[in-house]
Amino acid sequence: TGLGVGTYAVTATDQQGCSQTASVTIGSYPEFQVNAGEDVTACEGEQVTLIATGAVSYQWQSGPTNSDQLTVSPAQTEVYTVQGWDEFDCTTFDEVQVTVVPIPALNIEEVDSTLCDVYGPIQIMAQPSGGTFSGNGISPTGVFDPGLAGDGVHSITYTYQVTANCIVDASAVIIVDGALCDIIVPNVINPNTSFQGLADFCGSSPQNNAFDLPCLQYYPGNRMRIFDRWGRKLVDQVDYHLKPWDGGKHSDGVYYYVLEVPGEAVLKGYFHLVR
Repeated sequence: TGLGVGTYAVTATDQQGCSQTASVTIGSYPEFQVNAGEDVTACEGEQVTLIATGAVSYQWQSGPTNSDQLTVSPAQTEVYTVQGWDEFDCTTFDEVQVTVVPIPALNIEEVDSTLCDVYGPIQIMAQPSGGTFSGNGISPTGVFDPGLAGDGVHSITYTYQVTANCIVDASAVIIVDGALCDIIVPNVINPNTSFQGLADFCGSSPQNNAFDLPCLQYYPGNRMRIFDRWGRKLVDQVDYHLKPWDGGKHSDGVYYYVLEVPGEAVLKGYFHLVR
């Protein structure tokens, strides 16, 4: 006993002094190591299947008998141990850690729930960052284009991947209503007043001391022509919304307008100038 691996010579001598020598080799079983697998990260409540390899039979701690697999759903980070045996009944142990991460609360930051179809693209933000948006009119990075989405009720979804198999999402609704940004034409102006209306049209209040058309700023390239009752042209201006007509020194009366808007029908009509 106590001999290590190797080849040994053995000599035996009997009572008559005769002897004989022989050799014996002491070997060893091949080394093996059971493998519990790579450490795993999982969400709260997520089921994870652990698979052991490298042995002939297995026993998981608090698990089924003689199974290489163990399905767990830990509430907190846990370490699981597996024991394995080879064909020579030699045994080894290994451990694997399941790290449990909390499921984050997703939040799509508040946006104006009703938009005009002529608004430019807007950036939608969500927390935590790093997820992906989907839905009609929105890019994966969260750029929502009302014109691309079109009129209607649009549901957008923000998807966030916590782990390889744990994906959560949140949704929000955006309404696109083209009528909200229809051009509004006043029927009277008073150049001598400083009164400004309280109504909110397209994010601004109309001026009463000028022939100001709310929402026209969303139609660049527009052209306004204004005529007096004799047909004399007083105004011929492109991008009229940048400098609405204040009546100048013209007297009270009825004035006529022709408004051309790219891609829209020509608007014609009249208004009263009252001082």
